[in-house]
Amino acid sequence: MASRSIVPISRPNVGRKGRPVRVIANHFPVELDPSITAYQYSVQFYPTQRPLSAEDMNEGGASKSPEAFNRLVLSSFTKAHATTLRNAQFAYDGRRNLYSGQSLPFTEPRTFEFVIEDENGKKEDMTLIIQIVAEKLVSDLIRSTQTEGEDIASDVLQALDVILRENLLSGHVVAGKSLFSSSESSPLGEGCSVWRGFYQSLRPSGTKFTLNVDLKFSAFYDEQNLIQFSRSVMRFPENKPFPKKLQDRDRRTILKELRGVPTNTFHTGKKMKHTVHDISMTGANEIFFENTKTGKNMNVVEYLQESYDIKLDYPNLQCAKVNKRRDVFVPLELLFIPSHRKRKALTPGQTQSIVRLAAVKPQNRLRSIHDIMRRSGLARDPLVKEFGLQVSGKPIEIKARVLDAPSVLFGGNSRVTPRDGSWNMQRERLMQSGAPLRHWGVIVFCDQRMLNDSAIDGFINKLVRAGRENGMNIDNPRPLITRARKEVRSEMTKMFRTLNEEGKAQIIVCIKPNQDSGLYREIKQMSDCELGVPSQCLLSNNVNKGNIQYCSNVTLKMNAKLGGQNFFPEPMKDRDLNHPFESQPFMMVGADVTHPGPGVESAPSIAAMVGSLDRRVTKFGNTMRCQGGRKEIIEDMQSMFLELIEEFRKANKGTVPKRIIMYRDGVSEGQFQQVLDYELWEMRKACMSISQNYRPPMTFVTVQKRHNTRFFPLDPKDGDRSGNCRAGTVVDTDIVHPKHFDFFLNSHGGLQGTSKSGFYKVLYDENAFTADQIQNLTYRMCHSYARCCKAVGVVSQAYYAHLLAFRGRCFQKEFGSDTASQGSGPGAPVFVKPEPVGIHSALASTLYYL
Repeated sequence: MASRSIVPISRPNVGRKGRPVRVIANHFPVELDPSITAYQYSVQFYPTQRPLSAEDMNEGGASKSPEAFNRLVLSSFTKAHATTLRNAQFAYDGRRNLYSGQSLPFTEPRTFEFVIEDENGKKEDMTLIIQIVAEKLVSDLIRSTQTEGEDIASDVLQALDVILRENLLSGHVVAGKSLFSSSESSPLGEGCSVWRGFYQSLRPSGTKFTLNVDLKFSAFYDEQNLIQFSRSVMRFPENKPFPKKLQDRDRRTILKELRGVPTNTFHTGKKMKHTVHDISMTGANEIFFENTKTGKNMNVVEYLQESYDIKLDYPNLQCAKVNKRRDVFVPLELLFIPSHRKRKALTPGQTQSIVRLAAVKPQNRLRSIHDIMRRSGLARDPLVKEFGLQVSGKPIEIKARVLDAPSVLFGGNSRVTPRDGSWNMQRERLMQSGAPLRHWGVIVFCDQRMLNDSAIDGFINKLVRAGRENGMNIDNPRPLITRARKEVRSEMTKMFRTLNEEGKAQIIVCIKPNQDSGLYREIKQMSDCELGVPSQCLLSNNVNKGNIQYCSNVTLKMNAKLGGQNFFPEPMKDRDLNHPFESQPFMMVGADVTHPGPGVESAPSIAAMVGSLDRRVTKFGNTMRCQGGRKEIIEDMQSMFLELIEEFRKANKGTVPKRIIMYRDGVSEGQFQQVLDYELWEMRKACMSISQNYRPPMTFVTVQKRHNTRFFPLDPKDGDRSGNCRAGTVVDTDIVHPKHFDFFLNSHGGLQGTSKSGFYKVLYDENAFTADQIQNLTYRMCHSYARCCKAVGVVSQAYYAHLLAFRGRCFQKEFGSDTASQGSGPGAPVFVKPEPVGIHSALASTLYYL
């Protein structure tokens, strides 16, 4: 790691520019009593007959058992020893920490024995060791927010967070800081439902504290046996009998959804837990084994009939393998999925459904949050009162500002002023067309029934017309069109060679039948890694519709991939930044890391970086690496950043950037210091490897969209047509960090649901930006996203890095089926040597990943 620790900078001032407005935030004021002490105890427990072992504990010494089991143990303990514990009320984090408002009558570690009873009525003797850890003074937390240079007392904050959540757990399933209930669920399809819940977290806000509460939605498996689940996954109609035996294609599809999923059996007379690892190739009547009790050789059907008097309805159907190392098979009809949260990546259909259900309009969302607070009863909660917490039932109203949108510049000195975060190109021309489009082709991966020749010709005509109207230089309006008859590799290679016979292949348009990620991955592997020509994928239903706006958007992507410039926001003047910036060579950098999807244990993470190469911030160099699975720190930062500087130098006649701004996406709050210490220092070392005197001023900003703060206009007149806050709304007071240089920026217009602002934290700044300067610069950069005529939710360079990292998953042949961009499931990190992802050199400085 770094040889020194870099301290995050403090807020230099608050912003002043923009039209003042007032907004409501989903934060509720919380009053703390400075005289209160929370006593923290650690607990460890184990079955009395089996001594505690290291395998039972995680690195922090907490139990590895499910949280529900841990809470059962704690509940049994407090009931059995209520007198000794002086009937104290406790808040428990579900792992190791226990908080009490009163001191227990012992100071040394104390051992207790008691009995627990599980849901099957089985009793077990347990031993628990409890000891005092610390006294958490609420006054320390209050003082830490008000004292310059002192870190926030996060341990006290964590304790109060646990206390505020303790009595809300009943009837809910806990997932991090969110709680979900089956009482508010809707069908999601494919054996699952979406449960509505809420997020809750105590936050330091300025010099005060607020409770952040928001609506949350998550997918849960419905309780069902595996026949029902398989029927849902394969969409077999209920009025038709389930197949006697699965086709191999169906078997693989079901296995993909079932692998790693916990299940239960009840046929032995008691509940037994299993995990599905595979599905057999043969049916239950063909799986033979030796019965160790009788010595007879029999199949699964015979064993169940003889041992449990069970006659299978599907004796020919394949079985689930429920032991990773041994051949232990159970018929699908005897296995039941319990209702639990789905950690595997959602299917495309489920993703569409949950996005639609979660798109709650702003005012409806605010009403739901009010309802959550009313039902929580926090104002009346005796445990909350014991710890001196007073939670308001009214959300905070705060000051905000709406920044002026920058003019967007097009060709011919034309400019457009965005309205509600969007603009159109009806009378505008691209700033700069890419190379004249002469050598291009279209490969259709659909049959005539799905997409006929007439529809293809009609779409190409519209695409060419839209491109020319936008200012693209399309010399050849009739691309080479072929309908695929072989695999992707053969068809794309043949197209590439044919185009090269008359010149140099420039772009290959591929029309896909559906959202099949496998076909998309194959196309991108060929175009980006092997052929070195950009590709543009389209869906057949969009081609059939031939919507002219869709055609126009496609031409924006194509022009950028061909090296053109679509538009860019009007540059800020040096006088607006108080020092030379845009008059000198500068580089805007975006970085992101995408991780394996939920439940994927053996895949690397992909680190990606982009760096601007021109003053307009429309051309970018790019670089990627594989690294250890689920590692957020960019391990090979030095060489990756050096690559970007070299690309900049090539594009600018040997000149290196004089100033650098990094927008780092994907970093969680607990990783800020780690990222700052390592990545910034590695960037500095990359510069010094060019010359010891090359030390350009750097600004390092983290970008977050995975937060839970939402804003609502207090006056509907201050909102847009969707009821959301207007594009350009910025908040840097009241609910931001009491010391750090951070701000919320709602840069995009509302479309559906409630808009989520980008959250920016300036960790380091040698360019000495004021709040107004960095906020305006950031807002301006949200208007440079080449794929559409809209301002986007985060700065474009961070968005590009995200797209690049996501594309990198397509190039991982061994793990390519994992297309999720963010995972939260368990998984052992895979340590691989950081190395470049094999992108063709012809695409090194292009936006091929748009």
